[in-house]
Amino acid sequence: MFYRDDTIYCDVQMSKKTPRLEFSFPNNSNAFQFIVGVIKNVETELDQDIPVLAEALTQQDWDEVACLAKRHRIEAQVGATVAMLSNDIVPEHIRSNFSKIYRKNVFYGMQLRAEIHGLSKKLSEAKLDHILLKGPAVSSRFYKNPNQRTEIDIDFWIDQQDFLKTRELLFSSGYRQLYPEFIEQERCVGMLKSVQNSVTFGHPDIKICVDLHWRMHRNQALLDLDFKHEMSSASIMSIAGRDVKILSQVAHIHYLICHGAKHAWFRMKWLADLQRICAVMTDKEEQALYDMSVQHGTLRMIGTSLVLLEAVLGDQIADINLDRWRPYADKPLLKYISSQLLSANGYTASHTVSWMHKARGPLFFWRLKRGFSYKSRVVYMTLVKVHHIDILQLSAHWKWAYCIMGLWFEFARVFMKRN
Repeated sequence: MFYRDDTIYCDVQMSKKTPRLEFSFPNNSNAFQFIVGVIKNVETELDQDIPVLAEALTQQDWDEVACLAKRHRIEAQVGATVAMLSNDIVPEHIRSNFSKIYRKNVFYGMQLRAEIHGLSKKLSEAKLDHILLKGPAVSSRFYKNPNQRTEIDIDFWIDQQDFLKTRELLFSSGYRQLYPEFIEQERCVGMLKSVQNSVTFGHPDIKICVDLHWRMHRNQALLDLDFKHEMSSASIMSIAGRDVKILSQVAHIHYLICHGAKHAWFRMKWLADLQRICAVMTDKEEQALYDMSVQHGTLRMIGTSLVLLEAVLGDQIADINLDRWRPYADKPLLKYISSQLLSANGYTASHTVSWMHKARGPLFFWRLKRGFSYKSRVVYMTLVKVHHIDILQLSAHWKWAYCIMGLWFEFARVFMKRN
């Protein structure tokens, strides 16, 4: 069962007297409610609401659960939950498929951690500083059962001055560069670093990908974290018997939320991460997160993400003070995200058309002042859609410049049409 975009709705109201944003998630299917229940469930035990939600599922609903789990990359988490349900509730083929996926994820996670152990050892012996991002760092830090998080690849943050040495180390370990497809010459590395924030490598034998990051985002002004500072304040985590450096707690939380917001939260996997992050966040860490978001200009990212999580889960999230974050939540972005989460087939278009192409409109509002008139926003959105300009990659001055250009060209077009 798939949802059409025109059947999805959201109730978003903004009061003129108060900046508080009221956002209610649309009434959705039994399958989606079951997925939300799985995300809210504590991994080591079965919540009492899960069997009730499972009993309401039909054969068609279970097929939709499988489709949603695959689309949102939470198959391992759903599989672990399904294994705790009685046999008379879950169809046998559904249970068998999820069981195979869960075991496969456990084995792949073991292989991934073993590879992290080996690469971290080689990097340390070569005196190349590195920090582990996302993936196993998230599952080991925030999940009670790390095997329930679907692992994809390995992400290392390195000093950009060590890129060439680290690349040669990966080549000597059997890795090949996958993206960009070409091997740039040393004299061209500076240009690569200016337009890209990472390079992807793959091992043809063990089928593992490694992303080397020298910057947190392609836009140098966004998430401009200093590597040496974060290296000095990094935490230590034991992975496969080896101590590996990861981001400090607050920096890790800030990075993960901004990473999900950057991708418009189109996967429930990231919301599951956010739900577990909020469960362990202290008041002191929340204040530090607020200060960091003010410093880096990411208040709307954090506010929108937390309001979205509350709306999806349907109740108060842990001990987070949402009244602090609500004024910064962005309602057009919430409307777009909710439509993507409810879509079982994911991108609602072929993979050749990026989901970002559809997300541009709401993302523009995210970055614009609320003082813009509706017509100005529409004109600006139209200009950027036509010319494929990504506002997230532009500085603040250029955003306003393109907006003025858009209004000017639109005025000229209308004037010429009338004459």
